[in-house]
Amino acid sequence: MSGLAQKNVVGRAISAGDVITIEIQRTVGKVNPKINSPFSFDYPPIEEDSEIDWALVELKMNELLVPGQNPMSLSTLREYCRYPSVYDDSAVFLGEFEFLIRRKYPELDFIAVWNEAIEEVARGAGSLDNINTLFVACYDGSETILAQPDIETPVLPTVITSLTDKQTAIKQTLLAADNSYKVTFYTPVTSEITITVTAKISTAHVVEAVAAKIKQELLKAFNRDAGNHASKPVQRLAYSLLIEKVPELSVGNAYLKVDVVELTGAFRPELWRYVTASSIAVTVTQTNIALPGWGG
Repeated sequence: MSGLAQKNVVGRAISAGDVITIEIQRTVGKVNPKINSPFSFDYPPIEEDSEIDWALVELKMNELLVPGQNPMSLSTLREYCRYPSVYDDSAVFLGEFEFLIRRKYPELDFIAVWNEAIEEVARGAGSLDNINTLFVACYDGSETILAQPDIETPVLPTVITSLTDKQTAIKQTLLAADNSYKVTFYTPVTSEITITVTAKISTAHVVEAVAAKIKQELLKAFNRDAGNHASKPVQRLAYSLLIEKVPELSVGNAYLKVDVVELTGAFRPELWRYVTASSIAVTVTQTNIALPGWGG
């Protein structure tokens, strides 16, 4: 902005009412402002010879071409590592359809793509409409989503007949990769993972601090933003994680037990499973643990 409306500077001097377009091509993190949202300079340029009264300058959002996105999660990066670096977006195998959507729409909080074989394992052989069909469940904050509070009482997904703009774009992307398929959208169904941790630690450690650390590590690894954990061995992963991240649990004869309530029945691809603060129960007690030492 240096040189605007300044004396003895070659260039165009702006006048009251002039409109200047400022285009930002890079953002940090998820930035998705609404149209006509107000803006301001962090550090308004102040020149001694400037004739601009910055209090009268109005900045507002005129158009958003592509919203800013947060960096990819570790779970998404791990998914990318399963595929070759040279990839032309032609989904030859079933797994590549989901990978294609993950890469093209990284802003999705949840995405699952499956075929008729997986659909009929989940819900049994039913309609002939399942033949040569790709099924999709996705969520980015605007789509319909269902919740299953009780693992003993399944909540079935519903077929979405009125697609959102994002779902329409996903359908077009899938058909561009292989137009021999039909595409059907289901509502995702969330289901919290219940984890119970029982631990015994040395009297040298503080119970409350260890319990808080256990909960913090589980939430960091298995929360909603860390991906879908429906098909993962959560009990084994959680046990290994706590042994690694909470050193108090591996000192001497410390004791650790991790129980995870698993879903019963066939695998359901539309399920989005994750841990919340309320789904974790941690019990930590102190016990005398003999540590190795001289004269022991």
